[in-house]
Amino acid sequence: MKVAVLIPCYNEEQTIEKVVKDFKRELPEANIYVYDNNSTDNTYENAKKAGAIVRKEPKQGKGNVVKTMFKEVEADIYIMVDGDDTYYAKDVHKLMKPVIEGNADMVVGDRITSGKYKIENKKKLHEFGNKIVPTIINTIFKTQIKDAMSGYRVFSKSFVKNIKTKSENFEIETEMTIYALKNNIKILEIPTEYQDRPEGSHSKVKAIKDGSQIMATILKMTAKKQAKDTWKVIKKYIAIFIILILAYNILLFAASSFKSEDIKQHVAESSKILTEETNIKSIQLPTQKVCLDNYTDALMINNCYSIDYKKPVESYMLVRKNYIPGLTDTVYTDISGELEPTDERSTILNQTRDLENVVEGKVTKSFEYGRYWHGYLSIIRPLLLLFNIQAIRVILNTIIIILSIIILYLIAKKISIYYAIIFGIGLISADYFVMGFSLQACFVFIIAFAASIMILTKNKINMPMLMFITASITNYIDFLTTPLITYALPVMLYFLVQQKENELSVKQTISIIIKIAIAWCLGYGLTWLAKWIIADVVCQKNIISTAIMQMVYRSTGNSYKYSLTIRKNILMYNWVIGLITIAVPALIVCTKANIRGIEKIDLSKAIPYIILAITPLVWYFVLKNHSFYHAHFTCRTLLPLWLGLGFAIDKLIVVKQRK
Repeated sequence: MKVAVLIPCYNEEQTIEKVVKDFKRELPEANIYVYDNNSTDNTYENAKKAGAIVRKEPKQGKGNVVKTMFKEVEADIYIMVDGDDTYYAKDVHKLMKPVIEGNADMVVGDRITSGKYKIENKKKLHEFGNKIVPTIINTIFKTQIKDAMSGYRVFSKSFVKNIKTKSENFEIETEMTIYALKNNIKILEIPTEYQDRPEGSHSKVKAIKDGSQIMATILKMTAKKQAKDTWKVIKKYIAIFIILILAYNILLFAASSFKSEDIKQHVAESSKILTEETNIKSIQLPTQKVCLDNYTDALMINNCYSIDYKKPVESYMLVRKNYIPGLTDTVYTDISGELEPTDERSTILNQTRDLENVVEGKVTKSFEYGRYWHGYLSIIRPLLLLFNIQAIRVILNTIIIILSIIILYLIAKKISIYYAIIFGIGLISADYFVMGFSLQACFVFIIAFAASIMILTKNKINMPMLMFITASITNYIDFLTTPLITYALPVMLYFLVQQKENELSVKQTISIIIKIAIAWCLGYGLTWLAKWIIADVVCQKNIISTAIMQMVYRSTGNSYKYSLTIRKNILMYNWVIGLITIAVPALIVCTKANIRGIEKIDLSKAIPYIILAITPLVWYFVLKNHSFYHAHFTCRTLLPLWLGLGFAIDKLIVVKQRK
């Protein structure tokens, strides 16, 4: 077996003789080649004196030297090492072994793992470069490369003769690493020793110039792969999105294809129940009075009843209230602001009375509500064939309770019973266990819990995709109540699971949160935009401009102060239980710390919960007017605040273990 040691050199007179002799001692049968790259010192002479085969490469740059070496030298095994005496010749045997045994085509001497590089290297910019380059490569190729720029490598003959290097300078090692990854070539990293250059010897690497060339090489070599991988991901999201939009239309079409007469009896019964309860029904709990939004529930049932089965597509696209074919003589398009009262007996908008009137056929004015998908129609309208609102409430509350039992059991089993207790207290603070009595409020929690169950039961899950789908379904069904719940709760549980199973750095944590947030926002926003575009095209209505006007109004509207919006939502929330959600982990952590002592303050583990705790405040800022006007239900958006702070306190303070 023919072995060649390749040493590219430029002005290494101080070290080259020792490097050659060291490798001659370790590999007495090997041919040792020194390629001098226009040295102005005695590198050439010292290498020759040490017994190396010395050749000259006139084209300046390490990459040019490597290209010539690979072209000219014939061998079965190739060892490449720098001539600066920073690598140990004794490590060559363990680097050669995987190539000799056919287990790798390139073995890299990893300087990083042993920790010696950090100790020995005196140039901080070089150390930074050796961190950032592998990070970028690993992000692109989903690998775990530790030392992408090591100059100590062993190659098989097939690698050397097949690679067509294009690098001219110190980006050559990065090029070889990326080439191997792109072409699925077997690559291994083996930890090696490292020492700094001896006194008087100087590195030829210029951090800014060569660093820029290395980054350019990464971009150039990975651009096609990145574009291909990105397009592959985009295509997957587009396919899922198209399937979702088709499914929404099929479900709404099916739900709009039977007569309103078929549900009239149960709508009338529901109207009577809601009228007796009034627009806002209150339930007195031990710590708080809970407001059930009959106002919106009456509107939802009104919309279900106002469907014209002869024009199902137009009906579910425009979604009118108070509409009876043949009786309604005026239909108003969606407007910016709040709807005007339609009943002469009331000076304010009274949805329960409107529902009563539409059942009795007493309305002549109808209003379109085309900016939402109104996906609840595909659930509530079929249920009204069999049940009135009271029975539907029982069904939904049963689902809510079953889901809560499943979630709390899974949290206790997969994470800990302690976190299950905190989560349960948080749910109580959001009036979760009476949520099923409100059609408008319960669906976001059902969606959030369905996503959470997937997170807690799957070993591996594509969180951005799951959140994209979750957000899309939320936009389809929800009436802009508390959609943020379907983002914050599943993501909190995801991090609780991840932190138990893996160590996540601050950078990884923030990166995950950003990716998931973008996916959720895209799913929510694109689904909404799709509705506006489809409704505009199908119904020839100016839905897009109306929707944008409504967005502006919901954000600014009557210019309520942000502080007033926050205050009103906190007061409407069951804030006493909310504080208990924070107090329980705080008390437990403080008690443990008092007994055992504090080991450290770990902000890295608390960060995801702090960020998620802030999201309701951001939501209220964006939808200031909407959140003030509808605080009786938007207050539940505060649930991630209380839960997030509770979990953050628990993660922030690390208590010493029992001895």
